[in-house]
Amino acid sequence: MDYFPHLLFFLGVNMSANASIENQTRASYIQLTAQSGKEADLAGFLGVGAQLVYETEPDTLLWSALQSQDKKTLVIFDTFGSQAAQDAHFAGKIPQALSGKAHELVEGGWDNGVIPNINNADILAFKTTPNAMSNVKIATFIPLTAKAGEEENLAGFLKQGAQIVKDNEPDTLHWYAIHFGGNKFGIVDFFPNQAAVDFHFAGGVAQAMQQHASTLVEGGWEDGVVAGIQAFSVIEFIKR
Repeated sequence: MDYFPHLLFFLGVNMSANASIENQTRASYIQLTAQSGKEADLAGFLGVGAQLVYETEPDTLLWSALQSQDKKTLVIFDTFGSQAAQDAHFAGKIPQALSGKAHELVEGGWDNGVIPNINNADILAFKTTPNAMSNVKIATFIPLTAKAGEEENLAGFLKQGAQIVKDNEPDTLHWYAIHFGGNKFGIVDFFPNQAAVDFHFAGGVAQAMQQHASTLVEGGWEDGVVAGIQAFSVIEFIKR
């Protein structure tokens, strides 16, 4: 099966007038499990997806494809400036193409392997680094479940976390705090290397989370935060 090679596309082409990385409000986190033996094919398909985003979706502000160390799990994480832009993305060429290939590439196919794993979210706070695309190599995702009655407090904590990252972590290139709804939250961040990952997880946000997790997060620090950390290689990354 022929695919375009992995590509990184650069800033400033075909952007709509109102599309700005500084106006991100919505995100999607989509986790896919590759069919056995189809890990490379699914990764390659997402390489084609990167090109489609670049060519046809100026209002998709960030789009990334991630892959777990065992190659089996792939993730699409993308951001938008409005609900309308997010809706346009899901009516666009990538979902159309994936729906036609999912039965070959994704465990469960389109109906059971893709649709149930689309998780849309509000962006609570973020940090982005200008021109940081070609050096984005590693991503992490931390799902968080707020304790009952602590949803607003956890949201507030995550908003403060964004400022800590901005002030103290130049090598945490992109950092997102997202709210999936109800008591479900998450953190998605991107790094150039393992040293930057290690620095982040020893830094101010991690230290503050460790202090407050027992109050804010189901499972506390060890079972509610640390146990949920997922690491990925970045195989595609586009930022407007």
